[in-house]
Amino acid sequence: MFFQTKKYTLFTLFITLSFYAQKSSISSYKIDYNILFNGEALLDEGIASLKQNHIENHWGILPVIEGFDFSITNSSPTELFKIPEEKAIKAIQKSNKKDVAVRDRAYLLLGKSRFYDQRYVSALQAFNNIENSLLVREYWKALVYMTIGQNELAFKAIEKGLNDKSARKGEKKFLNLAQIQYYINNKNYDKAVKFLTELLASNNDKKLKARLNYVLAQIYLENKNYETAKLALKNVINSGINKSNSLILWSKLIYNNLINSPDYNLFKKLIRSERYRQNISLINYFNAKFILNSQPKQAKDLFSNALESEKIDFTLKSKIYDELYKIYLLEKDYLLASKYLDSSLAYVDQSTIKYFRLNKSRNKLKEVSKLEKENQLLDSLIYVNSLSEDERIKLLSKSVSISDGYNNEMSVGSSSSFYFDNKKSVDLGIKKFKEKWGDILLTDDWKMNPQISLERNVSYEKKPVLESADEPSFDKLSIDSLKLVFNNNMLRLGMSLNDYVFDYEKSHEVLSTVDNNLLEINDQEILLFYMTKASEKFDKKLYDLYKKKLLQNFPESIYSKSFTKESVSLNIDSLVAKIRSEFNTQKFKNLIKQLDSVLEKTYNIEERYALSIVKSELIAKENGVDEYLIFLENLKKDFKDKQQEIQEKISVLNSIYKKKKSQGNKIKYVGLVVLEENCPISENQDFECMFFNEKRNLLIFYGSDEESTKKTLENHLNTNAELKNNKYFVISTPQLVKVLAFKTLDNLNY
Repeated sequence: MFFQTKKYTLFTLFITLSFYAQKSSISSYKIDYNILFNGEALLDEGIASLKQNHIENHWGILPVIEGFDFSITNSSPTELFKIPEEKAIKAIQKSNKKDVAVRDRAYLLLGKSRFYDQRYVSALQAFNNIENSLLVREYWKALVYMTIGQNELAFKAIEKGLNDKSARKGEKKFLNLAQIQYYINNKNYDKAVKFLTELLASNNDKKLKARLNYVLAQIYLENKNYETAKLALKNVINSGINKSNSLILWSKLIYNNLINSPDYNLFKKLIRSERYRQNISLINYFNAKFILNSQPKQAKDLFSNALESEKIDFTLKSKIYDELYKIYLLEKDYLLASKYLDSSLAYVDQSTIKYFRLNKSRNKLKEVSKLEKENQLLDSLIYVNSLSEDERIKLLSKSVSISDGYNNEMSVGSSSSFYFDNKKSVDLGIKKFKEKWGDILLTDDWKMNPQISLERNVSYEKKPVLESADEPSFDKLSIDSLKLVFNNNMLRLGMSLNDYVFDYEKSHEVLSTVDNNLLEINDQEILLFYMTKASEKFDKKLYDLYKKKLLQNFPESIYSKSFTKESVSLNIDSLVAKIRSEFNTQKFKNLIKQLDSVLEKTYNIEERYALSIVKSELIAKENGVDEYLIFLENLKKDFKDKQQEIQEKISVLNSIYKKKKSQGNKIKYVGLVVLEENCPISENQDFECMFFNEKRNLLIFYGSDEESTKKTLENHLNTNAELKNNKYFVISTPQLVKVLAFKTLDNLNY
């Protein structure tokens, strides 16, 4: 009886445990196929939505993992992944801790939802909770690490996954892709090619093979291995994937521009194709590049047509602007070249070397184009006012404006800020000219001094400027002032054409119109020097004649010495950077000697100015600010084009000394508030607003000691809503001098 009862009890226990086990299994089943299934389906929908709105960047090397860059280039709508995340959390909460498969699947869903929502730390936490699926866990961890720039941690995750001996053949494919991506990210292209080639040989997925071949071609192009790149591109074209795939279009376009016998009708075929209707700008761009050397005019039209399309990505737009800039530069249309370069730079990362290089070119072009436009205007105003009344009325009736020739054409860039571009500004300009030049009386001799002048067979184009019948009137004094400014501007323009855009013939043409009588002595030698430099490139006889006159008239000039002594050839930017890097050595005298030895053999005006500014900083550090200010005043005489820039440095420093002197040198500390916009209007007269650069202003409070200066500054910030969130710091007045003199604000700790 006892045994029967015991048997019955054990049987009952078995049935009970079986029931609960079955119930647990059913529960897991429901979690698996209801909650998780729905969550995964919603995640797939979210990813599909990202894919639909995502345009892959073919201008750089594509990620080998399709969709890897969703989380980098797209701002993911949170709503897409909110519900999948909730489903994953619910599944985890309801799951049996012993049911590892279900929990791993839930944590994978959770991590992927957060990954695509760009919450990388939270995603990593979820992936770390995956227990059994080692390959899956390490793969997704690697993607997270690569996305946030932790490449070494990514490599460790990839290695850990690849070293899993329990994995079956073919299961490591995605880790292989992550491995390739790691090497591409680190620009280790040799290893990337090695593993790409291996994966291509072992993989039969035609869509993946097409992508891998395309990435392979991009790497070969990066290394200028064009023949091998062509083979890889041909493999993409013949891969058998859907022809609407962007890989096919890009491969055809690139391949056609690489081969020796290109298909001239390809671009027409592609444009006529309905499947590439959204890619017309891209096709026109490649077509333009294809015919650029042989048909530059048609190429220019194609570039312009490409810009008109609404479906154009910012990189393509930047490249087209860059091409048009180069075209107009070759055509010597510096106004339009400057405008297109402006537009191109708007799409370039400011932290890159490319931006630095192009911005430097922009500044040079801006100087040339500004002077060209200004001189056209000045010349026209002088010309109009030299006419008789009847001639002027006749001309006025035509209503010709100089701005029409440019402004209608210049919509690609920012509008001109030059003050002569409208009637009201012209009137104001005349008033200012009278204020500035009213006491200067000049002769009407508008020809070159015969002692220096040589035969000229070219002239600067004269264009009338009129916008209405009530044009501004000029008296003799105003016209002479305009002539003086025009003459000096023509000298500067000729110099700029020579130094900045290397247009020697146009430089000589412009310089030939300069009236030597209206120049100061040092400008007369500069004129001769630049006419000599310009003619050297295209007329040996003229060059010898100008050179002879320069040596005769100005034998001790640095410009004459440039022809009698060996001139140095160096990288000014590198030299300046090297000298500034040695400031901390405190060997200022030695550094000044180094600079002087270079300056003795440097005759390019721009290079001399760059070196002179560095020298001024060394003088400030060696001899103090007073000597620095004296040196800057002398620089103003040597570099007239830079007078405004130099005076800016002088003015801010003088303002500090003036303030200190008025307060009996009690000022020892300064509280600074950095403003990214204009200074707010404040009733507190203790604060002063000071210009720092084009992007920043400084709100300044002067104090006698550090602690009281800090307290006063903080109180002002707390009571002024406009300033509350701005960063501030307290420094000594000598530090302030350095900040303003050397623009070292970014090196200070807030």
